[in-house]
Amino acid sequence: LGTFRVQVKSAWMTVPRGPHIVNLKRRWQNRRSAYDVVAIYLARLDFWYVIPASAIRHQYLRLYPHTTNPRAKYEIYREGWRTLTGDPQDDTRLIGLSIKANVGAGPQGQIAVAREIRSDPRAWWPRLSWTTLPTNTQVEAVSTLIWQHFGGARLGSGSARSAAQLAVMVNKLRSAPRTRELILEANQWFNDPDEAVQQVLDFLRLWANFHFPRLLRSVDRIQREIFASVGMRPGNYDFFASRVENLFIDSNITALDDYGVPLEVGRKLTNVLDTSGDLDAVLERLRQLNVDMTNLSAFEKQLVREAQVHL
Repeated sequence: LGTFRVQVKSAWMTVPRGPHIVNLKRRWQNRRSAYDVVAIYLARLDFWYVIPASAIRHQYLRLYPHTTNPRAKYEIYREGWRTLTGDPQDDTRLIGLSIKANVGAGPQGQIAVAREIRSDPRAWWPRLSWTTLPTNTQVEAVSTLIWQHFGGARLGSGSARSAAQLAVMVNKLRSAPRTRELILEANQWFNDPDEAVQQVLDFLRLWANFHFPRLLRSVDRIQREIFASVGMRPGNYDFFASRVENLFIDSNITALDDYGVPLEVGRKLTNVLDTSGDLDAVLERLRQLNVDMTNLSAFEKQLVREAQVHL
């Protein structure tokens, strides 16, 4: 591909749900030969228009992202990153679509995932088109994509040693096991309590709470784009990513860790705090909790009291 000269602009909106207007400034026709493409960012909506200079006829451009206005001739260029590739089937077009939304995931890894899925979408569809809760086999499929294309061996401080192990450990979380249970099981393999504790805590903190849901959402956006483009129903990983992120535990309980109440202590308080409802209500019940009336250990009670002081 050749080099493109790009003019970057922003747009403003004069009335609610009206056109977004871009001013190319005076003498724009004289300067048009200095660039090949105009890239316009709509901050409110967080997307781009990528318009070839040859398609522009006026100093003021009017963009109509909210309507099907017949004057909206530039809508075909919304997220039109294929303008920069010269090939609408090139997977690098995802840089402007799914990849732009996947903050924190390397673009080269995402392009590799896109190319692998696009190479045989019918073969990948049964493994990637799931919604809500996947089968163990489907978790293995996304774990393999994550491991191979996002450098899984470098993530999580070595708490997972392969794509297969990553899938097994993620699937174990479905039963919301206690941390102690995971450590006891890990100790059978390591035969070293300190190593077992470290591996489990690293997996929960780095893989389950962060890397896996983040990269799963990246794969989700990519598969949605590819399957939709070939007329196949895409999957939706939002629910599962959120469940993994919260270790298949009530999200209000996992959130208490940010307020000084460790996860395992929070789990013991689930019934007392009545976690149904929003987090603010749970925090208020925690603030008013009579710690002495709980079955927590002396050390756990002290942790909760310290958390209450700072609420």
